[in-house]
Amino acid sequence: MDKAKTVCWSCGAVNAFPLAAGGKRVVCGRCKFPLPPPGEVLEPRDEAGLETLLGNRSLPVLVDFYSKTCAPCLLMHPILERLAGRRRGELLVVRVDVERHPALASSFKVQAVPTFVVLSRGYEVARTAGASSESDFSLWAAGAAR
Repeated sequence: MDKAKTVCWSCGAVNAFPLAAGGKRVVCGRCKFPLPPPGEVLEPRDEAGLETLLGNRSLPVLVDFYSKTCAPCLLMHPILERLAGRRRGELLVVRVDVERHPALASSFKVQAVPTFVVLSRGYEVARTAGASSESDFSLWAAGAAR
């Protein structure tokens, strides 16, 4: 059975998610919290869930700092969704609304949106800002998330 890595929102544990789950509820092996399917762009509802995802030490995390009123941000959303699907189990993609989480955006020194930050083992390893083509963005993300 094929599996892909995913991170629990609740405890931060990395789990092997069975790809053949077919819509069934899959839970964390550690805390029994429902797991997000790998390959989806995650949008945490609260600071605690966000901190858990960003503190994950096993999978690189690509964070998209965006605003709902930003046209280039909205242009990048489908590109991020396709990237998350292609890199499922290898890269965690998290979308952060700077209007809902201004303190987090400030702590990452986000000055413009969209801003993309790659974290590896909890440390920032790459950053870029602005919209770009899907091929350029995919190449940037692949190089940053090694």
